[in-house]
Amino acid sequence: MWRLLSKDPYIARDAARLLLTHLVQLRGDQGTRFEKALLDDDVLMRQIDMIAHDEAPDCIWRKRGRTSYLFRFLAARFVGAPDSVGGCESIHAQWKWLETNRRNLTLKMLNSFCRLRNYVRSFGALPDYEDLRDHFDTLETYYNMLYQGIREGGEVSSRAVKNHPYRERFNIRGADLDLIAVDDSSSDDEPHNDIKDVDVAWGNYVRFLLAPHNIFCLAAIRPNTLIYIAENKSVAYREERREGESIGRAISIIWLEADTSEIRETLEAGEVMFSPPSGADGTLDVQNISVAELSLAAGYYPPNVTGDHSDRDIELMHERHFLQNNVERYKSRRASVTDGTAWRFVVDMESGVDIEYWNYETRDLGDHTKMSLARQLQERDQLSDDQRNKLWSQKKATLLTALNAGHGGAGPVLAAAAPAAKAKGAAKAKGAAKAKGVAKAKGGGKAKAKGKGVVAKGKGLGKGAKGKGRG
Repeated sequence: MWRLLSKDPYIARDAARLLLTHLVQLRGDQGTRFEKALLDDDVLMRQIDMIAHDEAPDCIWRKRGRTSYLFRFLAARFVGAPDSVGGCESIHAQWKWLETNRRNLTLKMLNSFCRLRNYVRSFGALPDYEDLRDHFDTLETYYNMLYQGIREGGEVSSRAVKNHPYRERFNIRGADLDLIAVDDSSSDDEPHNDIKDVDVAWGNYVRFLLAPHNIFCLAAIRPNTLIYIAENKSVAYREERREGESIGRAISIIWLEADTSEIRETLEAGEVMFSPPSGADGTLDVQNISVAELSLAAGYYPPNVTGDHSDRDIELMHERHFLQNNVERYKSRRASVTDGTAWRFVVDMESGVDIEYWNYETRDLGDHTKMSLARQLQERDQLSDDQRNKLWSQKKATLLTALNAGHGGAGPVLAAAAPAAKAKGAAKAKGAAKAKGVAKAKGGGKAKAKGKGVVAKGKGLGKGAKGKGRG
């Protein structure tokens, strides 16, 4: 029956003939509600008969609108069927919209939003809490057992346990990586070292060190001011940047300063109360700035900047220098809100630890990017930035192997990368030289023959004719 909506007009005509034959053979007590609805509507039956006996068939949404009534009837029921493509694409659209407008959304929360929206759309409203109490208890028991099993499995980090059950629901399991075009490099099969790609990778690495809901300090240049990272996530659908324009994506931060007001919180040794400086109207000041802008606001300005440097050049200077500002992460907790102040933090000022070290210790090895792995190898094996960039150009599996090999594991990778790059460059140069030689020989032969003719023809015509022949 749904073949009536086929893009092939002959398939649609055959389907109309089968449907018409089936409907006219039904007795009064037979047929589904859908079939009875067709039989009771004279307009639908007439249009089905028109399609079935059309000598020049066409798709039913065409035909100059003569079968539009039938098309609307079938299309509305087709997209309304359970698990239809319309319903699935609707969920996909909601997923994208939620991810775009609600940054730092966890998979668990995304699943909740999609399910609740679908339930309200289908049934109009949610049941009363009392009706769901037993269901909540059952779900709580189930998820406690599920999370416990994941923890005991030892394959998922503690921070990712609550999101892990939803990876399969959203088709982002590790087992499906070969089914989607999201590899760790666009040309992973052939190592590359484009300086622009390296700069972007380094900028992303520095930015994602600033994990959300943590407090950091640029101790080397602004030791008495802390920053709280509210959100740090790429936003979809961003406009393409012009050449030379800065491309760093924004981080939502809140500046924190030592709170000298009356403190009701009990503080331990080394703990200090911090709060954001409130504006004139008492609102919370959340700033969306890039890593380069954060570096500039903290007090660093790159030396030797000239008018010839573009915004992107200055941004790169900030990103390359950012980690030299002794960026540290501190343990913190939210202060009690009994005094009416919700954004006060108790920070352990003796707990400062290097931001890179903290990320290495708290992230699963498989969650690190290639630049993060290359940076770990650089720090461990005392490598230069150029050597780090060469490591970054290799496959992620190669970097993981080098990291697990212990101190000095980066050496064989660099040694193997150098001959490959040299051979590739030599082959490229050889091919270019060969092509140039062929073109020169081909073009030179013509020029020489043409020149001979001109000179021969110009004999006795004077010096000017001979000069022209040489040209």
